[in-house]
Amino acid sequence: MPRSFILVVLSLAVGCGKTDNTAPVVQIVTPQADAQLQTSTVDLLGNIMDADGEADIEQVEWRSSVDGILLDGSAALPDGLLTAGQVMLSPGNHQITLTVTDSVNDSVQDSVSITVGSTEGPAVSITSPTETGIVDTDTPTTITATVASPSLDLASLNGTWTLQPDSGTVQTRGPDSVAPDGTLSVTFTTLPAGPMELSLTVVSPGGAETTESVTLTGVEGAFTDADADSQTPADGDCDDNNPTVFTGATEACDGADTNCDGLADNADLDGDGFIDVACTAYVGSTP
Repeated sequence: MPRSFILVVLSLAVGCGKTDNTAPVVQIVTPQADAQLQTSTVDLLGNIMDADGEADIEQVEWRSSVDGILLDGSAALPDGLLTAGQVMLSPGNHQITLTVTDSVNDSVQDSVSITVGSTEGPAVSITSPTETGIVDTDTPTTITATVASPSLDLASLNGTWTLQPDSGTVQTRGPDSVAPDGTLSVTFTTLPAGPMELSLTVVSPGGAETTESVTLTGVEGAFTDADADSQTPADGDCDDNNPTVFTGATEACDGADTNCDGLADNADLDGDGFIDVACTAYVGSTP
Protein backbone atom coordinates (compact mmCIF):
# COMPACT_ATOMS: atom_id res chain seq x y z
CA MET A 1 0.00 0.00 0.00
CA PRO A 2 1.22 3.58 -0.48
CA ARG A 3 3.26 4.80 2.38
CA SER A 4 4.71 8.09 3.39
CA PHE A 5 6.31 9.56 6.40
CA ILE A 6 4.38 9.92 9.63
CA LEU A 7 4.13 12.90 11.87
CA VAL A 8 5.54 11.88 15.21
CA VAL A 9 5.82 14.39 18.02
CA LEU A 10 8.47 13.47 20.52
CA SER A 11 8.29 15.06 23.92
CA LEU A 12 11.48 13.94 25.60
CA ALA A 13 12.17 14.51 29.25
CA VAL A 14 15.77 13.84 30.20
CA GLY A 15 16.10 12.34 33.67
CA CYS A 16 18.64 13.76 36.10
CA GLY A 17 20.78 11.45 38.12
CA LYS A 18 18.83 8.31 37.14
CA THR A 19 20.65 5.00 37.22
CA ASP A 20 17.77 2.65 36.26
CA ASN A 21 16.30 2.63 32.78
CA THR A 22 12.71 3.83 32.65
CA ALA A 23 10.32 2.51 30.03
CA PRO A 24 9.07 5.15 27.60
CA VAL A 25 5.49 6.40 27.50
CA VAL A 26 3.59 6.55 24.22
CA GLN A 27 0.28 8.12 23.21
CA ILE A 28 -1.52 8.22 19.86
CA VAL A 29 -2.89 11.71 19.32
CA THR A 30 -4.42 11.17 15.90
CA PRO A 31 -6.40 9.39 14.69
CA GLN A 32 -8.64 9.53 17.72
CA ALA A 33 -10.18 6.37 19.18
CA ASP A 34 -13.39 5.23 17.47
CA ALA A 35 -12.97 7.78 14.70
CA GLN A 36 -15.15 7.19 11.63
CA LEU A 37 -13.22 8.55 8.67
CA GLN A 38 -14.85 9.13 5.31
CA THR A 39 -11.49 9.30 3.51
CA SER A 40 -8.74 6.70 3.26
CA THR A 41 -6.04 9.37 3.71
CA VAL A 42 -5.16 9.37 7.40
CA ASP A 43 -2.81 11.53 9.48
CA LEU A 44 -0.82 9.76 12.18
CA LEU A 45 0.44 11.72 15.17
CA GLY A 46 2.00 10.32 18.32
CA ASN A 47 3.65 11.56 21.53
CA ILE A 48 6.66 9.66 22.90
CA MET A 49 8.20 10.50 26.26
CA ASP A 50 11.34 8.90 27.68
CA ALA A 51 12.89 10.00 30.96
CA ASP A 52 16.20 8.47 29.85
CA GLY A 53 16.54 10.78 26.90
CA GLU A 54 16.09 10.76 23.18
CA ALA A 55 18.99 8.38 22.59
CA ASP A 56 17.26 5.68 24.62
CA ILE A 57 14.61 5.16 21.92
CA GLU A 58 15.65 2.32 19.61
CA GLN A 59 12.59 1.68 17.44
CA VAL A 60 9.23 3.20 16.52
CA GLU A 61 6.59 1.30 14.58
CA TRP A 62 3.08 2.14 13.35
CA ARG A 63 0.93 -0.82 12.36
CA SER A 64 -2.60 -1.41 11.07
CA SER A 65 -4.51 -4.61 11.80
CA VAL A 66 -5.68 -4.52 8.17
CA ASP A 67 -2.75 -3.09 6.18
CA GLY A 68 0.19 -4.23 8.31
CA ILE A 69 3.21 -2.02 8.95
CA LEU A 70 2.53 1.59 8.05
CA LEU A 71 6.01 2.81 9.03
CA ASP A 72 8.97 0.70 10.05
CA GLY A 73 10.14 2.56 13.11
CA SER A 74 13.72 1.35 12.80
CA ALA A 75 14.05 3.86 9.97
CA ALA A 76 12.56 6.69 12.03
CA LEU A 77 14.37 6.86 15.35
CA PRO A 78 13.52 9.90 17.46
CA ASP A 79 15.37 13.02 16.42
CA GLY A 80 13.60 15.91 17.99
CA LEU A 81 10.43 16.92 16.16
CA LEU A 82 9.83 14.70 13.10
CA THR A 83 7.24 15.78 10.57
CA ALA A 84 6.06 14.06 7.43
CA GLY A 85 2.92 13.41 5.44
CA GLN A 86 0.08 10.93 5.55
CA VAL A 87 -0.74 7.26 5.00
CA MET A 88 -3.43 5.57 2.92
CA LEU A 89 -5.58 2.96 4.67
CA SER A 90 -7.87 0.37 3.12
CA PRO A 91 -11.62 0.70 3.78
CA GLY A 92 -12.83 -1.18 6.84
CA ASN A 93 -12.26 -1.43 10.59
CA HIS A 94 -8.67 -0.91 11.71
CA GLN A 95 -6.77 -1.16 14.95
CA ILE A 96 -3.89 1.30 14.72
CA THR A 97 -0.98 0.50 17.05
CA LEU A 98 2.06 2.62 17.85
CA THR A 99 4.90 0.58 19.39
CA VAL A 100 8.04 2.10 20.90
CA THR A 101 11.08 0.08 22.06
CA ASP A 102 13.97 1.47 24.12
CA SER A 103 17.61 0.48 24.52
CA VAL A 104 16.92 -2.28 27.06
CA ASN A 105 14.19 -3.73 24.85
CA ASP A 106 11.29 -2.38 26.88
CA SER A 107 8.35 -2.05 24.48
CA VAL A 108 5.25 0.02 25.08
CA GLN A 109 2.19 0.41 22.88
CA ASP A 110 -0.85 2.53 22.38
CA SER A 111 -3.74 1.46 20.14
CA VAL A 112 -6.92 3.01 18.78
CA SER A 113 -9.74 1.50 16.75
CA ILE A 114 -10.99 3.44 13.74
CA THR A 115 -13.28 2.89 10.76
CA VAL A 116 -12.28 4.00 7.28
CA GLY A 117 -15.24 4.52 4.99
CA SER A 118 -18.87 5.28 5.72
CA THR A 119 -20.73 3.27 8.36
CA GLU A 120 -24.04 4.04 6.66
CA GLY A 121 -25.19 1.75 3.89
CA PRO A 122 -26.06 3.20 0.47
CA ALA A 123 -29.57 3.45 -0.94
CA VAL A 124 -30.36 0.49 -3.22
CA SER A 125 -33.24 0.10 -5.69
CA ILE A 126 -33.92 -2.79 -8.07
CA THR A 127 -35.30 -1.02 -11.12
CA SER A 128 -36.07 -3.93 -13.46
CA PRO A 129 -37.97 -6.17 -13.24
CA THR A 130 -40.30 -4.45 -10.82
CA GLU A 131 -41.95 -5.88 -7.70
CA THR A 132 -44.12 -8.95 -8.47
CA GLY A 133 -42.72 -8.90 -12.02
CA ILE A 134 -43.11 -11.74 -14.49
CA VAL A 135 -39.86 -13.21 -15.85
CA ASP A 136 -39.33 -15.73 -18.63
CA THR A 137 -37.84 -19.05 -17.57
CA ASP A 138 -36.56 -19.83 -21.08
CA THR A 139 -34.62 -16.72 -22.05
CA PRO A 140 -31.77 -14.81 -20.32
CA THR A 141 -33.08 -12.20 -17.89
CA THR A 142 -31.10 -9.07 -17.01
CA ILE A 143 -31.75 -7.53 -13.60
CA THR A 144 -30.79 -3.88 -13.10
CA ALA A 145 -30.40 -1.75 -9.99
CA THR A 146 -29.28 1.70 -8.94
CA VAL A 147 -27.13 2.57 -5.93
CA ALA A 148 -26.91 6.04 -4.42
CA SER A 149 -25.00 7.69 -1.58
CA PRO A 150 -24.15 11.35 -0.86
CA SER A 151 -20.81 10.47 0.75
CA LEU A 152 -19.54 7.17 -0.67
CA ASP A 153 -17.43 6.60 -3.76
CA LEU A 154 -19.90 4.41 -5.64
CA ALA A 155 -17.14 2.64 -7.56
CA SER A 156 -15.76 1.35 -4.23
CA LEU A 157 -18.99 -0.56 -3.46
CA ASN A 158 -19.73 -4.21 -4.21
CA GLY A 159 -23.09 -5.88 -4.69
CA THR A 160 -24.13 -9.53 -4.32
CA TRP A 161 -27.29 -10.93 -5.91
CA THR A 162 -29.24 -13.80 -4.33
CA LEU A 163 -32.11 -15.63 -6.04
CA GLN A 164 -34.24 -17.71 -3.65
CA PRO A 165 -37.01 -19.74 -5.35
CA ASP A 166 -39.90 -21.16 -3.34
CA SER A 167 -38.50 -24.56 -4.28
CA GLY A 168 -35.17 -25.29 -5.88
CA THR A 169 -31.57 -24.20 -5.65
CA VAL A 170 -30.49 -20.78 -4.41
CA GLN A 171 -28.44 -18.90 -6.99
CA THR A 172 -25.82 -16.31 -6.04
CA ARG A 173 -23.95 -13.86 -8.27
CA GLY A 174 -21.13 -11.53 -7.29
CA PRO A 175 -19.81 -9.66 -5.54
CA ASP A 176 -19.73 -7.27 -8.48
CA SER A 177 -18.44 -3.70 -8.50
CA VAL A 178 -20.95 -0.87 -8.75
CA ALA A 179 -20.36 1.36 -11.77
CA PRO A 180 -19.24 4.96 -11.11
CA ASP A 181 -22.71 6.17 -12.16
CA GLY A 182 -24.32 3.94 -9.51
CA THR A 183 -25.70 1.24 -11.80
CA LEU A 184 -25.35 -2.49 -11.28
CA SER A 185 -26.74 -5.37 -13.33
CA VAL A 186 -26.65 -9.14 -13.56
CA THR A 187 -27.93 -11.62 -16.15
CA PHE A 188 -29.44 -14.99 -15.24
CA THR A 189 -29.31 -17.41 -18.17
CA THR A 190 -32.27 -19.39 -16.88
CA LEU A 191 -34.73 -18.85 -14.05
CA PRO A 192 -36.92 -21.34 -12.19
CA ALA A 193 -40.66 -21.49 -12.70
CA GLY A 194 -42.91 -20.14 -9.97
CA PRO A 195 -42.45 -17.52 -7.24
CA MET A 196 -38.96 -16.45 -6.17
CA GLU A 197 -37.33 -13.68 -4.16
CA LEU A 198 -34.49 -11.71 -5.70
CA SER A 199 -32.24 -9.74 -3.33
CA LEU A 200 -29.33 -7.37 -3.87
CA THR A 201 -26.99 -6.63 -0.96
CA VAL A 202 -24.54 -3.72 -1.32
CA VAL A 203 -21.77 -3.30 1.26
CA SER A 204 -20.10 0.02 2.10
CA PRO A 205 -16.34 0.31 2.79
CA GLY A 206 -17.13 0.69 6.48
CA GLY A 207 -18.92 -2.66 6.51
CA ALA A 208 -22.53 -1.39 6.57
CA GLU A 209 -24.83 -3.13 4.14
CA THR A 210 -28.17 -2.45 2.47
CA THR A 211 -30.43 -5.15 1.02
CA GLU A 212 -33.26 -4.61 -1.45
CA SER A 213 -35.62 -7.43 -2.47
CA VAL A 214 -38.37 -8.00 -5.04
CA THR A 215 -40.71 -10.94 -5.62
CA LEU A 216 -40.69 -12.39 -9.13
CA THR A 217 -42.63 -15.14 -10.85
CA GLY A 218 -40.99 -17.35 -13.44
CA VAL A 219 -43.28 -18.30 -16.35
CA GLU A 220 -42.40 -20.35 -19.41
CA GLY A 221 -42.80 -18.20 -22.52
CA ALA A 222 -43.71 -15.17 -20.42
CA PHE A 223 -43.44 -12.73 -23.32
CA THR A 224 -44.79 -14.96 -26.09
CA ASP A 225 -48.46 -14.88 -27.14
CA ALA A 226 -48.67 -18.57 -27.95
CA ASP A 227 -52.47 -18.69 -28.37
CA ALA A 228 -52.73 -15.43 -30.36
CA ASP A 229 -55.30 -13.83 -28.05
CA SER A 230 -53.28 -10.57 -27.94
CA GLN A 231 -52.14 -11.22 -24.38
CA THR A 232 -48.93 -12.82 -23.09
CA PRO A 233 -48.43 -14.43 -19.68
CA ALA A 234 -46.55 -11.30 -18.65
CA ASP A 235 -49.66 -9.27 -19.53
CA GLY A 236 -51.89 -11.52 -17.40
CA ASP A 237 -52.82 -14.48 -19.63
CA CYS A 238 -53.11 -17.35 -17.16
CA ASP A 239 -53.42 -20.01 -19.89
CA ASP A 240 -51.47 -19.12 -23.01
CA ASN A 241 -52.55 -22.33 -24.72
CA ASN A 242 -56.25 -21.36 -24.72
CA PRO A 243 -57.27 -18.29 -26.77
CA THR A 244 -60.53 -17.91 -24.82
CA VAL A 245 -58.70 -17.51 -21.53
CA PHE A 246 -57.08 -14.16 -20.70
CA THR A 247 -57.40 -11.28 -18.26
CA GLY A 248 -60.58 -9.38 -19.00
CA ALA A 249 -62.40 -12.23 -20.74
CA THR A 250 -66.01 -12.98 -19.82
CA GLU A 251 -66.12 -15.76 -17.24
CA ALA A 252 -67.93 -18.88 -18.45
CA CYS A 253 -69.24 -21.96 -16.69
CA ASP A 254 -66.69 -24.24 -18.30
CA GLY A 255 -64.58 -25.39 -15.36
CA ALA A 256 -61.79 -22.94 -16.21
CA ASP A 257 -60.70 -19.59 -14.83
CA THR A 258 -61.62 -17.85 -18.06
CA ASN A 259 -60.96 -14.28 -16.92
CA CYS A 260 -57.77 -15.11 -14.97
CA ASP A 261 -59.01 -13.67 -11.67
CA GLY A 262 -57.90 -16.71 -9.70
CA LEU A 263 -61.37 -18.33 -9.48
CA ALA A 264 -62.92 -20.89 -11.82
CA ASP A 265 -66.60 -20.63 -12.85
CA ASN A 266 -67.39 -17.54 -10.76
CA ALA A 267 -69.83 -16.37 -13.48
CA ASP A 268 -73.09 -14.53 -13.06
CA LEU A 269 -74.41 -15.08 -16.56
CA ASP A 270 -78.01 -14.00 -15.86
CA GLY A 271 -77.00 -10.87 -13.96
CA ASP A 272 -78.97 -11.63 -10.79
CA GLY A 273 -76.03 -11.01 -8.48
CA PHE A 274 -75.41 -14.70 -7.81
CA ILE A 275 -73.10 -17.30 -9.26
CA ASP A 276 -75.08 -19.42 -11.72
CA VAL A 277 -75.95 -22.95 -10.61
CA ALA A 278 -74.51 -24.23 -13.88
CA CYS A 279 -71.04 -23.17 -12.72
CA THR A 280 -70.33 -26.46 -10.97
CA ALA A 281 -66.58 -25.86 -10.67
CA TYR A 282 -67.14 -22.75 -8.54
CA VAL A 283 -65.95 -23.20 -4.98
CA GLY A 284 -68.64 -21.51 -2.95
CA SER A 285 -72.39 -21.27 -2.60
CA THR A 286 -74.77 -20.90 -5.56
CA PRO A 287 -78.53 -20.14 -5.48
